[in-house]
Amino acid sequence: MALVAALFVGCGEKPATTTTGGTTTGGTTTGGTTTGGTTTGGTTTGGTTATPSSTPVKVALSASSASVKSDNSTTSDITATVLDASNAIVTDALVLFSSTGGQISSSSAITDANGRAAIVFSAGANRANQITTITATLGTNTTVSSQIPIKIVGSTISLTPTRTSISSVPSGGDTLTISVVDSSSIGIANEPVTLTQAGAGGLVLTPSTAVTDLNGNLTVTVTGATAGLVTVTVTAAGSTATQNYTVTGTGVSFAITSPATDPYSLATNLNLPVAVSVPPGITSVTFATSLGTWLSSGQKTAVVPVVAGAAVATLSSLQAGLATLQVYDTAQFTTSDSTTVVFSQPAINAGQISLQANVNVVDPSIGGATNTVTLTATVRSLPATGGQAVGGAPVIFSIPNATGGGEFVSPVVALTDASGIATATFTSGSVSTGTVGVFVEAALINKPAVLPASAKIVIGGTAASVVVGYGTKIIDLTATEYALPMSVLVADGNGNAVEGAKVTLKAFPASFSIGYWYDTDPNPTSEKFAPCVLGTYQNEDLNKNAILDAGEDLPRTSALSCDIYGAATGVVSYLANGQIDAPNAAAGTLPGVVTTDVNGVANFNLIYQKSSSEWIIDEIVASTQVLGTEATSTVKFRLPFLKADGETGTLPSSVFGN
Repeated sequence: MALVAALFVGCGEKPATTTTGGTTTGGTTTGGTTTGGTTTGGTTTGGTTATPSSTPVKVALSASSASVKSDNSTTSDITATVLDASNAIVTDALVLFSSTGGQISSSSAITDANGRAAIVFSAGANRANQITTITATLGTNTTVSSQIPIKIVGSTISLTPTRTSISSVPSGGDTLTISVVDSSSIGIANEPVTLTQAGAGGLVLTPSTAVTDLNGNLTVTVTGATAGLVTVTVTAAGSTATQNYTVTGTGVSFAITSPATDPYSLATNLNLPVAVSVPPGITSVTFATSLGTWLSSGQKTAVVPVVAGAAVATLSSLQAGLATLQVYDTAQFTTSDSTTVVFSQPAINAGQISLQANVNVVDPSIGGATNTVTLTATVRSLPATGGQAVGGAPVIFSIPNATGGGEFVSPVVALTDASGIATATFTSGSVSTGTVGVFVEAALINKPAVLPASAKIVIGGTAASVVVGYGTKIIDLTATEYALPMSVLVADGNGNAVEGAKVTLKAFPASFSIGYWYDTDPNPTSEKFAPCVLGTYQNEDLNKNAILDAGEDLPRTSALSCDIYGAATGVVSYLANGQIDAPNAAAGTLPGVVTTDVNGVANFNLIYQKSSSEWIIDEIVASTQVLGTEATSTVKFRLPFLKADGETGTLPSSVFGN
């Protein structure tokens, strides 16, 4: 009966009950087994019966990798091997899979010719570190199963404090930045974060429980409560990190008090006293720097005794650059503070200047819309002295070839910072420069021997060229009219799209043809028409004034007819007929003006009568303003026809020459 029920399922029937070893269980038969319409063990899968080669009694699990990355970039192949009582492999046996975490590719599989059923495991959407357990169960005997643990790894926590020695008064707090990332160092958003503390001292952590922001970050305010050493433990995404704090109970924290600005700027070869406030119990402070030396030791580190609750050391550097200063309790490294100092060459040593613009093409500033470019001048000493950054050097900005359209630069004079950089802003005017552009110069004041630097800026947004084209397919618009899709493209001198350009369009029948449609099919029982063009002539309206002027209506001579192969035969003459051939309307109609979109393109249709197709050669002219002059594009083509209309002979012959 189980086999009969399985066959019904394979035929699309839904059984009301399912038998398991003669027992009905929710519509599922297992062991004469139907599972969701699938019978296995007398097994039907998608209408195909598969029976285990012998009775399965054992299942064993293996994994290609014991761990996967938390960013879901790696996988582990999970393989279940099914054996019978003789430890022989069992084919066509159903294995059910489940996992306590992560993601598996399937919840079931059938063993292959090697007695193996395989799925793929990955971290899935949950990027937390964890140990998951994968279970494989025999479909014919759910009491027989096997488990294997797989690790999801790679998520980490980084902690960034501003200081690690704080006082037990509110002014002595710290801002602790917590970053939670997966194995690809991508922030984990909305990840729960928990902070705990332990130690002799006490802290107030605000908040102590929260979730990360969209970038995987969380900021916590750390305030001293009780004096002593405190370890803060941060837990998130299955990972932990710790940060030690020393809480002083006197209101004096271990901190750099001078210089107070971070970063602090200083010229090279000058002395900088660095002062540290020290709470009771600390007898000496170690000073360290990444650039320069301490005068007391001549080295990058110096140990200074504490006097009257403070320690002071003097720093100096002959080299320009960024120095990171760190001070710490010599006896307890975790009690520390840091700051940065930027050393630069004095202005007198300025020997070279360079200039860069963040963009080289900018739109005009028109109608209240202001468009700007950021200018960055960099001043350095001569290469012989290392080409180091020069701070405090006055730089003057100018526009030698201004267009007169109102462009300007501000400020005119700027001082370089400690990194040797001075910035200014160029604001475009209302006049386009074309490809020539304008040049902005940056020069050192009182340094005539140093050549100025320049940067070219093109004020674009004004058309430099226009191109018109037509599509490859026509539209059967009505019984008498076709529509041909066309477009114009407008670009400035740098090839950038010009949005909002007004393009004027004109259509003119540049030439016309005399001819007729004739049957080219030699089979007398079928027809296939083609155009017979007897002659093509320039439009008689030579000055395009839509008036038949003297000398414009001329007689013409053309071929008489076409043979079956399209060759012309004979000659025929046409007298002047007193009208313009061809009239303007024969070219069709199109919009007089179109406006380009953000891509510099405007689309439109040419509408023309079917009677003009094949017999009119159109001239389409597109024009637009370019720097005060008109740019044009012209395309000529014979008006096309639909193949089905032409070959069936339904289109009219030429009306010209009659």
